[in-house]
Amino acid sequence: MAATALLQVVSVACFAMFVAGLAPALRAAGAGWLPPVGYVSTAAMVVSSALSGTLAVLASTASATTVEVLRQANFYAGGVTNVVLLGLFVFGSALVLGRELLFGKPTRWFGFAAGTLALLSLLSLAIYYANLFLPVGRVLSMVWTVVAGIVVYRRVRAESR
Repeated sequence: MAATALLQVVSVACFAMFVAGLAPALRAAGAGWLPPVGYVSTAAMVVSSALSGTLAVLASTASATTVEVLRQANFYAGGVTNVVLLGLFVFGSALVLGRELLFGKPTRWFGFAAGTLALLSLLSLAIYYANLFLPVGRVLSMVWTVVAGIVVYRRVRAESR
């Protein structure tokens, strides 16, 4: 479990670099509020990873109450907080940068779909079956970041020729 926590931190560090890469374009488009959303999403996942590592170390010796508190905090940080903010960043970036024509329609609509599903994970706080939106929204949003990164790289490379 500690190895998983470390891999999560590495993954989210890559996302933070993606946010940093889009930040100038987002600020130029008047959406300077979006990069902090991405960074808070990153911080939430780092907190979740730290809690996960702590759980791995303490679970066998801690009280049931302590384990439950750590488990719930892990869920709220790495689940709901991380995924909802990730979805807000993805949806907002797709909207703003699509309007600026940095992204074409397919990338923009993929971002809308992924971001919406991630935002719907907020419902998991009240509706058990909405927990499905957590992994689906997270995975689709992370796939969108890869797609968007490739699109931006290719566009910048084509413009520099």
